[in-house]
Amino acid sequence: MFYTSGGHLIHNTNLMTIKPVFIYLCFLSVLSAAAQGVDDNVHIVNCVDRYKFKVNSDGIPVISNTTDLEYGVTKYAALVQPNVYYGDFIRLDKASSKGTAQYKSATPENIFFDDTKVCYFNYRIPKVGKTLKASFARTFTDAVYFTRISFPEDYYVENKTVQVVIPKALSQYHLKECNLPADVVKTAVADEAGDSVFTYVMHGLSVPVSEEGAPAWGYTVPHLLVIGSFKDEQDMFAWSKKMADVDCTIPNQAEILAEIAQGAKSDKEKIANTFAWVQSHIRYLAYEAGVSAHQPATPAETIRKRYGDCKAMSLLLKTLLKAQGFDARQTDIGTDDIPYTSHEVPTISSVNHAICTVFYQGKPYYLDATNSYIPLGYIPTNIQGRQAMVEEGEGCRVYTLPTLPLEACSSSVEYDCALSVEKDGNYAMKGTLNSSWKGDMKAMVLSAYDAAAQDDRLQFLSRLLGMDGNKDEMRDVVLKGSRPQDEQLAISSSFYKGNVGVSADQYLYVDMNQDKDVWLEKVDTTKRVSDYMIGMKLKNVRKVSLSVPKGMRVQELPAPFASHTHWADLSCTFSKQGNRVVMKKEYVIKNRRVALKDILEWNKLVSEWNDACNEQVVLQTK
Repeated sequence: MFYTSGGHLIHNTNLMTIKPVFIYLCFLSVLSAAAQGVDDNVHIVNCVDRYKFKVNSDGIPVISNTTDLEYGVTKYAALVQPNVYYGDFIRLDKASSKGTAQYKSATPENIFFDDTKVCYFNYRIPKVGKTLKASFARTFTDAVYFTRISFPEDYYVENKTVQVVIPKALSQYHLKECNLPADVVKTAVADEAGDSVFTYVMHGLSVPVSEEGAPAWGYTVPHLLVIGSFKDEQDMFAWSKKMADVDCTIPNQAEILAEIAQGAKSDKEKIANTFAWVQSHIRYLAYEAGVSAHQPATPAETIRKRYGDCKAMSLLLKTLLKAQGFDARQTDIGTDDIPYTSHEVPTISSVNHAICTVFYQGKPYYLDATNSYIPLGYIPTNIQGRQAMVEEGEGCRVYTLPTLPLEACSSSVEYDCALSVEKDGNYAMKGTLNSSWKGDMKAMVLSAYDAAAQDDRLQFLSRLLGMDGNKDEMRDVVLKGSRPQDEQLAISSSFYKGNVGVSADQYLYVDMNQDKDVWLEKVDTTKRVSDYMIGMKLKNVRKVSLSVPKGMRVQELPAPFASHTHWADLSCTFSKQGNRVVMKKEYVIKNRRVALKDILEWNKLVSEWNDACNEQVVLQTK
């Protein structure tokens, strides 16, 4: 489970479902153009993947896995790299193919520490008609971490068989099918011993394509969920709580609490200050390493290192709050990147994040310390509406997190300006701007601003606020509200924006659309195979108030535009108010997912919106 410093999920996996994404593995860079579809050169001609549950000598359920593959080429010779992953809870028992087995660590990008390893072979298939065979055997030594079976491989698969054998003695385990292709052939039989044998036969499996804005893995990739390690979500939370039972002693706790209490005039402000202290003092870094992926570091260690993953940060926050007498509780949750709940699927695959819940005056506050910029009371969009297991006594109670009004994640920019004629005869806008940013929008801006080099920060703000021309300029920039406790970030400045008008005969054509809408982009449909996810649910408002110079009058205003779709509500108006022309545009993203078949309709909507906003105001100059 790991997040960016802004609290947005980058990727979710465990050792069972790590996919061979080659950009993560420098030694596999030769496969940067690895086959993905039937037209590609390298194919897996046949793959048989077998999983058998059994009980080891200690009475613990384990899973043996054997995979036999045959590779071929369809056009020309190619280097092929059969490979298999292993690590904590996955023992590599056998690896065979032509050539010498090589072993390397395989830590994915954005992961601070990970124990995943890969075994691979290098072999060049010389020509069409020749093949390469490879076999691997592994043992999953703890069934808790065996949660999913993914069907696609790292090359296009012509034929694949997946077989799962569950003995009668382990009948608590069962499978849940997700995103299976329509032509899959499924059988479920009992063998002579009474064991259940599930077989899936598929043909023409493409490699999952990494496309910008694609839905998360669990929504699209064919896979099986393995359920049965826990009786229900209560049983699963008991395991999680036991994992979090670490030493919570903090040597300098009194000193930290004194710092937190400074300036706090109420208990609620103490809670807010405690939340902000963890956000400001602990840097978020991800762990993906067996037990460490589920067991938090001690609060003292987190403070000493000044970094931690979501579990460590939430435990530290809980510890500091409880030390002040607040009712703070461990909370396990799955983000919106997971298409099922812990109630539906009581396995660790349904929970990929940890936060802290504090109850104050009968109200729960959900605190995600991995997001460094959000205030008490705000819930990041990726966990709004999600079910969470909140500690209650020795067990847990399931709460559904609120879905906040869209105004909670919003931005507003107002430009107050006048036209001026420059020495070269071109027209410019000069004036002041005032903007506000809330929720994830605040976090997005501050995260990028803090990450930018000192010399690049003004340029970042200029582009953010529509100053993107060579002559555009912002001066006297003031930022207020950058603390985590602040409800909103305010950015104000004076500005100059050049080349905003074109003069022809006795008319001046003015472009009042100050900034272009980064959340409303057209999607490149060339070879696209995935649905498209709009960035986030939000509300954005832009208002430009332009003073009409003396001697000019408004000749023509663009027509208003309004569109209401399943995805978004868009509106744009131009009006004359005294000696001013006011443009106001507003857009609200309501639903993020655009189905592949609807992307052309989305693109048409975006084009119409851009055209409407870019319509010019006509002023008569004589």
